[in-house]
Formats: sequence, structure tokens, C-alpha cells
Amino acid sequence: MSTRRSMLLFWELVVLWSSATVGSCTGNNSGFDPAGGKCKPDCLACDPALGCLECASDNQCPAGSPRCVRGKCEVCASNADCPAATPVCFPDDDRCHGACPATSCSGETPYCNTSTGACVGCNSNADCTDPEKRLCDSVTFQCVTCTSNADCGAGAPFCYVRKGKCVSCLTNADCPQAAPICDDELECGTGCPSGTCESDASTR
Repeated sequence: MSTRRSMLLFWELVVLWSSATVGSCTGNNSGFDPAGGKCKPDCLACDPALGCLECASDNQCPAGSPRCVRGKCEVCASNADCPAATPVCFPDDDRCHGACPATSCSGETPYCNTSTGACVGCNSNADCTDPEKRLCDSVTFQCVTCTSNADCGAGAPFCYVRKGKCVSCLTNADCPQAAPICDDELECGTGCPSGTCESDASTR
């Protein structure tokens, strides 16, 4: 067999192996969305409450987003990370802003946290009037449905902390044998067929 033919055969085998390895969505492995349904090439690890983690510590984050907050690389984690011109780290987007009340608060962050100078969605549970989102998350200071599994009912018993919502599953281990894959909607199902995974690092 010629050298060229041997090389072509070698690369054909590599492509076939890669397709079989990357395309399968039947497992909840490293590199996959923690729900088991979407390929996540930038997923460092899978945390049951937070989902796909980009980082576990600050030294794993790039210069433009140097702080690791709940498994994601962000601009700031506290006011100490912000410059004098925009001295306050807003917990809803982890970016530096002007301080309130000099900076007016509105929209999804209508309240001023006078102790930090950040515009927030809530300062306490008393600010959360929506019966579906009655709890104030102590990290994001946004009104959420849950902060732990104890806040969820039997129909959706797990708290997906990153979004503060109750879901049917967080990992494949939460699903029954008949529907063993926790999909991108955090519902138990049969998963996606081989070869149909999205090579997408977007987070839920």
C-alpha cells in the first residue's frame, strides 16, 4: 500500500473515532452540559446546582473577566475589583457601575443597596412581591423561586441555583431508567441521537 493511501486511511479512522466520541449524548461526561444533552467543550466541570462551570478559581479566568463567580468568569466579584470611576460591582451582572443613589436604579434592579451602592432587584424577601419569585437571592440580589431544594415541590424538586428556579432534574442521576438523560430544559428524557450534539459553550 502506498504511503499516501496509508495516510488517507489513517485520517479516515481518526474522523470516524472523533465522530463516535464527540457525537454521543448518552453520558453525563466531562465536556458535556451537566444536563447530559448538549456538548460543552468549554465546560471545566459539572456542578449539580450551578451547571457547567467555566472556572473553579480566579486563576482560570482571562484578564478581561478575571473573577470566578459561581463558576463563571466575570468582571468583578466585589467593589474592591472596580475602578474609582465606576466603583460598584452590581451583583446582577458582575460588572462595575456608578454608585446609587447618585446612579438611579430602575428596570430589573429598582432598589438601591445603600451598604454597597449597587442597584439590585431586592434587598430582602420583603421586596419580592411576585408569588412565583418570593425569595431574594443573597448572591445576585434578584427575586427567585428557590435558593435550595427545600424551596421546591414534588413536581420540580431540584433548585437550579444559577437561575433560581425549580426543575425536574439537574443531572442524569436524578432521572429514571426509562428517561435517563436530563436534557437542556432540565427535564428527564431519552437524550439526543449520536451526532446531533451542538458544539456550543453557551450556558443555560
